Amino acid sequence: MNRRRFGQAAALTAAAKFLHGNICAKEDLSMIFGDKYRIWDAHCHLGPRGVTPAKRAGELISIAKRMGVEKVLISMGLTPHMANPKPDQLANKNNDMMQALDAFPKETLGLVYVSPLHAKESISEINRCMKHPQVIGLKLWVAAQCGDERIDPIIHQAAAWRATIHQHVWDKAGGNKEGESTPENLAALARRHPDTQFIAMHSGGNWERGLRALRVVENVSAELAGSEPVA
Repeated sequence: MNRRRFGQAAALTAAAKFLHGNICAKEDLSMIFGDKYRIWDAHCHLGPRGVTPAKRAGELISIAKRMGVEKVLISMGLTPHMANPKPDQLANKNNDMMQALDAFPKETLGLVYVSPLHAKESISEINRCMKHPQVIGLKLWVAAQCGDERIDPIIHQAAAWRATIHQHVWDKAGGNKEGESTPENLAALARRHPDTQFIAMHSGGNWERGLRALRVVENVSAELAGSEPVA
């Protein structure tokens, strides 16, 4: 897909909506692209307490279907999200995640929440959760920067399961949180583990800067959720 083809699709979508209000964008785009391009949301959280993981997942999937999103990747369980979770808290969050997957086996995939500060327990969680047929990777947030060598045993275990590593990366103008990784941190980690596939969650927030840091390594894919790229 190039810029011209996307422009044609966007123009067709706008025209179709103007002339026929009941035609959805997904159908319009398929007239140009066919069924080749399908949408999965790679960055989905369940949200607030007070509901079951299954009920909350149902609400999110209802929204996703209205937007033409086929699957959602769920991680970190119900809020509050814990920046430095203890091992039992990791397990509880992962249980939330798997309850959501069980309720919607066709529409969901899951990520195991792990922490470099608890590598031994995180490896146990990887082995427990990766047995679930819909769990495909790991979620790393801000417990420690991903350049920290304590993360390496986790990456090795993920590689044994052929799991993708979804690493939060941010580049705040006022400075990152303690333990929060930058795109440069992830690029360094990916170089140490060239046979493992990583996904840069947010791609630094300012993706114009983040992608420049990440494109030097071939085993990192970009993800742009929550970005505020340009003014």
